[in-house]
Amino acid sequence: MIESILFDLDGTLLDRHGSLIIYVHRQIERHSALLNGILLDDYLAKVIEFDAQGHTAKDKLFQQIEKHFDLPERSWDLLFDDFKTHFPDTCVPFPAMHQTLRRLQERGLSLGLITNGSKALQYPKIDGLGIRLYFGAILVSEAEGIKKPDPEIFHRALRKLGTSPENAVFVGDNPEADIHGAAAAGMRAVWMQNSWWPEPSDVNATINRLSELPEVIDKLNMGQTQSESTG
Repeated sequence: MIESILFDLDGTLLDRHGSLIIYVHRQIERHSALLNGILLDDYLAKVIEFDAQGHTAKDKLFQQIEKHFDLPERSWDLLFDDFKTHFPDTCVPFPAMHQTLRRLQERGLSLGLITNGSKALQYPKIDGLGIRLYFGAILVSEAEGIKKPDPEIFHRALRKLGTSPENAVFVGDNPEADIHGAAAAGMRAVWMQNSWWPEPSDVNATINRLSELPEVIDKLNMGQTQSESTG
């Protein structure tokens, strides 16, 4: 039986794309003098492109922005500081995030969170979403000195929760870091489907919305397969 559920953060609980759109609109307003003459749509498109679904370090992202738009030297530093300060204020959860986490908690399941990234960026996102209270274990890769898909970071979270891999599920959007990593750690994996990544082969179930997760957990407990659980 499933005792614990571990979650990814960006693209699973946090709607990164929606959050980034809101953030860019506000950044352009705050730095209208610096970014004067740059069309919002052009700037937004380049931020999304250079961000590469969160895989680009944010200092590198804004260095690329500076170069592409021919901004004054060291403008990237100002824009990067702005991101660190203000992005947490624009964090948007996926629909029914709080309701789903509460439902799972009320069932007696222990919950954990594993996210790749820096402490300076990931902890404020977690606080921006207001989700610390749900998790018995929160692991940020920089703080751990190890990152997904290395099985060890999954095992560390499970040890904190007192759960074995066979009694745990990981929910994430990235096929390599989340799904393959969880499978290598001996866990079952649920893929948060999206248009950015191809469907992973070693997934136990797929969801389109967080609200589907409690039902999927019930089906996994009954031993249903991926094809059965997705109907």
